[in-house]
Amino acid sequence: MRIGFIGLGNLGLPLAASAVRGGHRTMGFDINGDRLEIFLEHGGIAAGTVSDAAGYGEAVVTVLPDAADVEAVALGRGGILDSMTKNSVYVDMSTIDPHSTRRIGAAFAERGMEMIDAPVARSLEMAWAGNSLLMVGGKPAAIERARPFLDAVSELAIHCGPLGNGAATKLTNNFLANGILAVAVEALGIGLMSGLTLETILETVRLTGTSNRMMLENLPAHAFRGEFEPGFRSALAHKDQRLACGLAESHGLHAPLGAATLEVLSDLVAAHPDHDLSAMLKHREDQAGFSARFAGSEQTGGPMARSTPSYC
Repeated sequence: MRIGFIGLGNLGLPLAASAVRGGHRTMGFDINGDRLEIFLEHGGIAAGTVSDAAGYGEAVVTVLPDAADVEAVALGRGGILDSMTKNSVYVDMSTIDPHSTRRIGAAFAERGMEMIDAPVARSLEMAWAGNSLLMVGGKPAAIERARPFLDAVSELAIHCGPLGNGAATKLTNNFLANGILAVAVEALGIGLMSGLTLETILETVRLTGTSNRMMLENLPAHAFRGEFEPGFRSALAHKDQRLACGLAESHGLHAPLGAATLEVLSDLVAAHPDHDLSAMLKHREDQAGFSARFAGSEQTGGPMARSTPSYC
């Protein structure tokens, strides 16, 4: 396929590079010239404008920060709607709210054009490898038209229902992930400051109904080693939580735990806006005075605890 790709940020760049590696002629655009240069090194083609990229592709893809950005690029003058050919399909992979997605999709439908939403899960490493998980909303026929691109950038694409359901699925999932991390960090603080070892806590979690990948895989991979470089930036997690809480409110759903997690993320962003979401652990450590680290990185456990887990 010919792919027009708009947005070569932390997530967009590996997805666009995976499309190139999958054999698709991919023209990319980004307002950051440095990102565009990196894309060219991966075999991509440079677009001078959004219109150039949109007019080039049989599939036109956006990966942008928020709904206002997507709406401006998709519906603004010289944007995707003005430039995309009628036999192309628009694929938005941004994480935005489903109401905005459906409103944008309606504008495309009025001109006889198709849109699907396909927000992305899993790590940046998996995005570079073409092994992302996609949550896709839209008409089956439109999804099949985009299938060669979707297969190139993902290991699995779940059809979540009509347009906007991909966004709803992503916000539901991130709402849960943010909440699990917030509770996990507090639980670690309670245990370590009470004299438990990190090994004891992890072994117990692994063998009980509290087992979760956040505690047993995600945190051990980086945070328990003192590594907080951004994979998924805390500011983006805050944005997703805000959108999810707004979605709950729009349905009349009282979500006090979600609101509490949003407050935790607001506090985190104020201190570590460009760190990974897992810096929630570091922030709470700094506040409370405990340390959850594997041996060989930083202090492990609480004031009296030293241990190296035998797994993870």
